[in-house]
This record gives sequence, structure tokens and C-alpha cells, in this order.
Amino acid sequence: MDTCLPWGGGFTGLKQHIGHVPRNVSRCPNSTKDDQLRMRNFINDGKIKKKAKHEHDKALRSEAIQVLNDSVEMDEIEDSLGLKTPSYIGPMDGYANKINPEIMKGKGKKADLNDVVRNERILAFHKFISKWAYKTKFLFMHWKI
Repeated sequence: MDTCLPWGGGFTGLKQHIGHVPRNVSRCPNSTKDDQLRMRNFINDGKIKKKAKHEHDKALRSEAIQVLNDSVEMDEIEDSLGLKTPSYIGPMDGYANKINPEIMKGKGKKADLNDVVRNERILAFHKFISKWAYKTKFLFMHWKI
């Protein structure tokens, strides 16, 4: 089976094109009835599998909610065993504390190793381009930035 044009729309688009599924793609004039039925079956099987998986996940979630509703006894057991008390300090509380301005004085931006390496590479690249332009007698009026 030959396709009409060079294709870049992915497998789903190709299936829809060959299977004459409307809306997203144009219909393939070269596909036979057998090819059309086969591609439509591939598309429908995928939809059925996705729907079954969604139903299965939905059933698992409903079971988990029922288990959570029945977990009142577990809370009583945890309280009686004296497990670790919950922490009321969250991750954002570190940012909410007051900043002492005296600590921040005299401190600039820390030197990052990646910035140093990047600057060295850029400098080496500029040197290479400059040497190349000098050796080839490149006219700078042709240089476009």
C-alpha cells in the first residue's frame, strides 16, 4: 500500500488518513476497502482499551476512597501508640521568615562553575572565529550578526 504524500503526522494521523476517518486528515484515495477496515479497527481497538483502562482506574479509586473512610480505627491506633507528631512547618515557611539585611551586606552573586566554564568556551570560540576570519581574509562587510 502506497501513501499519497510524504507523511509527517505520526502513526495516528496515518491510520486516520488510510482509514478515511474524517476531521483531522484528508482521506487517502489510494487505500483499499480492506485497508480502510483494518485501520478503523486499529483505531477503535485503541479507544476500547483506553476506555477499559479508565474504568479500571476509576474502580480502583473508588475502592481506595472506601478504605480511607474506614481508616478511623487506624487513627485511633496511631494515637494510642504515640507515633511521631505532625510537623506544622511547611517547605514555604523558610521563605516567609524575616531576612536580616546585615547578613546580606557584602555578599554578591556567588560565582557559578557552569558560568565560568561557559565563558571560557565562548572566549575560545570567539578566538577560533577571529583566527579563521583573519586567515581566510574574510571581508567583514559580509559579516551578518
